Amino acid sequence: MKKKLFSFIASMVIVLSLSSCSIVNSNQSVISKKPWLEGKTVKGHNFTYDITLTDYDELKGEMDKAKEYALEDSHYDYFYDVYIKVQDFYYKVDDANLIEDLEYSIYGKDENLTKSENFYNISTEILEWFNDVEHIAFNNSYKEKLWENKTDEEILDIIGKDLPDEYFELSRNLKSLENSFLELDESDENFYFDVDDIFVQYVSLGNEFAKLSEYDNYLEYLYKEEYERDYSVKDTEDFYEYTEKYIVPYLISLKEKRDNLKNVLTKEEKSIVSNFFGGDSFKEERFSYIEQYKDYMGGILKEAFDNLFKDDGCYFISYEDDSLDGAYQNSINNTPYVFYGNGYHDSLTIVHEFGHYTDDLLGTSKVNAYDLLETHSQANELLFLDYYRSINNYRKEVNDYIYYYGIYDKLLTVFISSFVNEVEKRCYESTDLKKGDLIKEIEKMYSENDNLSKAYPLRHMISYVVYVTMYSPGYYISYATSSLGSCYIEKIANDNFDAGKEMYYKLFKYENCDTYREVYEYAGVKDPFEEELFQVVAS
Repeated sequence: MKKKLFSFIASMVIVLSLSSCSIVNSNQSVISKKPWLEGKTVKGHNFTYDITLTDYDELKGEMDKAKEYALEDSHYDYFYDVYIKVQDFYYKVDDANLIEDLEYSIYGKDENLTKSENFYNISTEILEWFNDVEHIAFNNSYKEKLWENKTDEEILDIIGKDLPDEYFELSRNLKSLENSFLELDESDENFYFDVDDIFVQYVSLGNEFAKLSEYDNYLEYLYKEEYERDYSVKDTEDFYEYTEKYIVPYLISLKEKRDNLKNVLTKEEKSIVSNFFGGDSFKEERFSYIEQYKDYMGGILKEAFDNLFKDDGCYFISYEDDSLDGAYQNSINNTPYVFYGNGYHDSLTIVHEFGHYTDDLLGTSKVNAYDLLETHSQANELLFLDYYRSINNYRKEVNDYIYYYGIYDKLLTVFISSFVNEVEKRCYESTDLKKGDLIKEIEKMYSENDNLSKAYPLRHMISYVVYVTMYSPGYYISYATSSLGSCYIEKIANDNFDAGKEMYYKLFKYENCDTYREVYEYAGVKDPFEEELFQVVAS
């Protein structure tokens, strides 16, 4: 079954064509003999796991017995042995889940999706067990042994509040709805109606789930608990208004400049641009430009790139028709890896993901806010865009077209992502959401501003929003803020590349910063929630 959009690159490139064009000599590439040049699916690394569902069935008997002993306040040594065993098993289950999900991303086989869901359900059951036994232990003689020398306040900070069984059941049901969406057939004439129906159920269950954790709705829960943001949903209220006021008109003007430049390009020049934004850089010799860029950047970016693309590097490059429609970076057992789905092998996607990989591999930053992590990748794209324009021998019109195309794409990310966030706010805050309301809300927002359709067609927005609101709920404001901050870094680099490069590296290495907005301030990037940044970027 064809996978839909997932935690993929924010760059929403509109591919011009897939014609091939080689723009550097093969002897310039130090990675010219890599297996991906053959256009076949390649795993640079093998992940395996050694647990089965039967293993869990056996362990579950011990878990039940340990819980009985906890309720009886007896046999602490037996309880503790099982407690440690379950902890170890939980981490193995988590890895197994990720490995099956990675396999599903590569090949699109439903059997991997089923296994992934089974492991997810097991991990949820284990968390439910920990919730129960730890709160039982807190109220009996186990407490002094299990949390030696810790105060009650410190223990409660570790184990959190006592969650009802309903909490875990809702978590499983939400995961099931996400997988139901994955299994939909996009070619079916009822596809959008089915997505809308699943979304309404998802919002309802999500809001029930959030209320158990004392949040007004699921979006607010996701902001704090899932993404650990240092800003609230309320803090984003002006973001979309500023986007409408500054970014949308600027997008329209950029599109006009881009289209005018396209008219003066030759067929060969259009092919060059097309390949840069949408071709397959793995199979073509122009991969050398990416290698030259990482060498010029040096430091941790070069170190990470060389580690990723060595013979046994953690890259997964799929050419399967049913692979994930996207690319992403993740970690299994503290080993970071990068996945590139079929059709997501262009230069900017490659550069984007190794921006993420750099931070994950080298652990240079302590602030794990997604807005900062996405800036690592988004800004890396734009710096590569500027570098690429500086070293090629194309006509000014070609480079100008590449520039306007790239900047338009990144600001389109700001617009679309902030739009997604606004739609989600309206839907999750609604007290009477019904089937069909998701699409109606999108259409309503377009009717409120005639400029929106000039910046991005309504039909494309509907198609995009119905995917991402199910795949990555609550996530897309991070794409919007990071793309905006990245455009500011590019403005600096466009005047002085070394200054932009220095600003970028400060996002990885900093001191005395606890939030991503503090890191932005340290690096010299303007605050993404202040009107000034929108004004500067759109100037």
